[in-house]
Amino acid sequence: MGQNNKIQNDAESRRLELLLGLATKADVVAWADDVIMHLESPPCLIYDVSLAGCKTNKDLLSLLGALAGDVDKAEPHAAAFRRLSQFLLHNLEVGALSADQVAAKLHHAYYRTDLCLPEGIVLECDRFEDEFDCVRQGILEREPMEEELKRFLVACSSREASGQSGC
Repeated sequence: MGQNNKIQNDAESRRLELLLGLATKADVVAWADDVIMHLESPPCLIYDVSLAGCKTNKDLLSLLGALAGDVDKAEPHAAAFRRLSQFLLHNLEVGALSADQVAAKLHHAYYRTDLCLPEGIVLECDRFEDEFDCVRQGILEREPMEEELKRFLVACSSREASGQSGC
């Protein structure tokens, strides 16, 4: 992978992480600063990202999108979903998020962002949202659904190619 393609992939990954709440503006600016420090001729747009600490998230997302350009989205989107799965699994295990909240965040990740996921993963995210609704209504039992959700997150967190159907 060439230097420009790596920067495009990284920019798309950072854009998704910011969009999904996995990174902050400070994280993105620090990444841009690091790129500038380590490259002899960084792309011009990276300087705009580096100086975007006072801009809105919307503006920063736009800059990252422009920097990413027409990069193949499969790799950075799979990486972002893998990182989201790791984040959600950790927060579920430590009790910072309930299984219901995790299911809602999985649903949100696809339907309220532009995260590109294989159909199998989208269907699983939909299914968990629907089934936890059934748990809240007393139609399904909570414990088996929570265990199934954890297994899904573990698979998506650890699989090298989480872009594959069903993680």
